Amino acid sequence: MSEWKYQENCKGCGKKVGKKRAKGMCQRCYQIQYLATEKSKKAATGYRRKYYLKHKKEICLKTTKRNVELRMEMIKRLGGKCACCGEKNKEFLTLDHIKGGGRKEYKKATGPIAIYRQVKKEGFPKDKYRILCWNCNASLGLYGYCPHSNLTSPTYHSSLNHISWMKKVPMPSQ
Repeated sequence: MSEWKYQENCKGCGKKVGKKRAKGMCQRCYQIQYLATEKSKKAATGYRRKYYLKHKKEICLKTTKRNVELRMEMIKRLGGKCACCGEKNKEFLTLDHIKGGGRKEYKKATGPIAIYRQVKKEGFPKDKYRILCWNCNASLGLYGYCPHSNLTSPTYHSSLNHISWMKKVPMPSQ
């Protein structure tokens, strides 16, 4: 037997409602309450929008600063330099997924900041992520290896070796 005790009367107006009711109220009182909460939500949204437009520059600066700090913390905690060539210039460093899957993760996320937050939430696992410079990361992604060292990509498929002709073509001398 349910412990829920049904009331015969509406909580709002006191009229007899019987078994047909929404949250203990008659249809009219429920509709009035629903519209009141919806109006307050719209008013709050309008207030937030006005506040944002008035303080847009400060909000954007604060957000940018927070995102840069998150990226710098991630780089520092994962080694602070390229795991392949040793590049330390922060502008050139990026996150690499050691076991692959970075492209899928970026497609699901709303951008790189969401990935950085996820890495932080996971505790900066060094067995899953590493820091590489853009060149090493691109080389691993496109060719499956990096010319700086013996790093290879575990997700590179030799059947996709559609760019193998580039190894055979000599670079033009200047």
